[in-house]
Amino acid sequence: MSNFLGEIRRFSRLKQWSAPVLVEGQYFHLFRPEGMFASELWQGQEEQLLAGDPDEPVAQVNSTLASLPNQRAVGLLASEHRVLICLRNTADERLSVMNMAGEIIAAALSPLAPPALSSAGELVLLPPPARGERLRYTEVCVDGTLQPCLVRMSGGETTIIEAEVDATGQLRARTQEPLLVSKNGEKIWLAGEKTFRVSGGSLLDLAGFSYPVPDGKILAVSAPCASNSHIFIAVRQCDETGPSTRILALFPGRNPQLITELPTGVKQRGFSADESGRLWLTLAEASRGSYLASVDSESLELQSQRADTEGEIIYEQHTVRSEDGQSIPYILAFSPEHRRDNSPLLLTVYGGFGIENAPDAEPTLPAWAKAGGIMVFAQVRGGSEKGEAWHRAGQGASKMRTINDVLTVAQAVREHSRGRLTICGASFGGLTALISALEVDARGCALFDGIVVTSPLLEALHLDRHPNGAFWGSELPADEAARADLSPLHRLRNFIGDTLPPLWLASTGQDARLADDAPEFAELWSAFG
Repeated sequence: MSNFLGEIRRFSRLKQWSAPVLVEGQYFHLFRPEGMFASELWQGQEEQLLAGDPDEPVAQVNSTLASLPNQRAVGLLASEHRVLICLRNTADERLSVMNMAGEIIAAALSPLAPPALSSAGELVLLPPPARGERLRYTEVCVDGTLQPCLVRMSGGETTIIEAEVDATGQLRARTQEPLLVSKNGEKIWLAGEKTFRVSGGSLLDLAGFSYPVPDGKILAVSAPCASNSHIFIAVRQCDETGPSTRILALFPGRNPQLITELPTGVKQRGFSADESGRLWLTLAEASRGSYLASVDSESLELQSQRADTEGEIIYEQHTVRSEDGQSIPYILAFSPEHRRDNSPLLLTVYGGFGIENAPDAEPTLPAWAKAGGIMVFAQVRGGSEKGEAWHRAGQGASKMRTINDVLTVAQAVREHSRGRLTICGASFGGLTALISALEVDARGCALFDGIVVTSPLLEALHLDRHPNGAFWGSELPADEAARADLSPLHRLRNFIGDTLPPLWLASTGQDARLADDAPEFAELWSAFG
């Protein structure tokens, strides 16, 4: 176990890059060398970055960073002639801003209203957000002039209001009449000096240009320059063929051009185009950390730092037929060097809110694979792996389909290894894992050798006891009897079996996903496990 935890720590300290910003001909970026805990500020030239060389650390800034307790560099604010470093306090999550002389010039800022730089290089500080509100700064071209604007996001509505920056850098609304209001889930994207809204299958900018966009969830948008020739987007598409992330160039009035499709296990992180028109991406993998890739503005070809390394993880796509005839996908992730006939299996589940359950760039996966384990990602109904219809098929009155799908996958993965099978879930996935284990026992078959859950919803009947209760309700049946079947605490109170698998239950301090029912649940479970 100590070696496994040591590997988790090692993989959590792999190299980390941020997308570079171009300021007066010099690139600046945050970089964390392998083995270190925190990122530092580095500067370099395009050739070095494309070759995977971070170039040179900025000594004065990094010396100050090292002396600040609880402060971590988390981003850069950049304009044509200025760059500032955004810091986060690990104790209270508040933000600060440091200049290139290593001086803190703003502090104790809300992460829900982050600071920004204007196109003129002025630091802009946003007002405190109201409850349930997020704020952003942008600039919109009004009558041929870039106008500072305050962006308010609350309850699915986005409002852009003309504003002004006073002598102290504080942003204040000039009027209550909005320039733009987005309702009914219509998404607003801020990309440099451009603002886009998604409408009718297109990205529309406020200058009237329309960029046709493919179906899917837009992850990032970046406008490479003042030109309207093209913009870059990253989009996650989930349909009957499965999920995929694609990087595309969009053009006014014509079809998008595919630049690349990311393989399973590769996650898009940073996404930023500089004034030269080059798009910089930060891509991340569990066994590699993160690395840079870029797209030339003219050829639209992708260049990547990615190189083969030891400890390669293989991702295998599989499907299994459910009791009602649906094809349920699942992914196996393992190291071919360490896989055995009796490799232990860790089955991860979620199955709610249209959230996809897929391999992520996190350290548990490579550590588990190196230890000889196989990680399984069950992509059951209730998630979004085949689009919104897949979510609705496991929502509300149909939620028991999610559990049936989990059990179907659990039976199928036994064909891949004779090792111990542990089911694992967090938050809503914790409820899915616990009900799956309790349902197995009710059916008289033993599938799971262990259960690992983090901050699970334990009591689904009385959601008013939970800070997140209103949020949970839409995913569960309205009928009380049906909801009782999906309430782990209710099921456990009425449990009539002899034994249950060992359970590991964890929470994270003041956690809105847990009420005061965890001690009772743990005591009841321990009587059977």
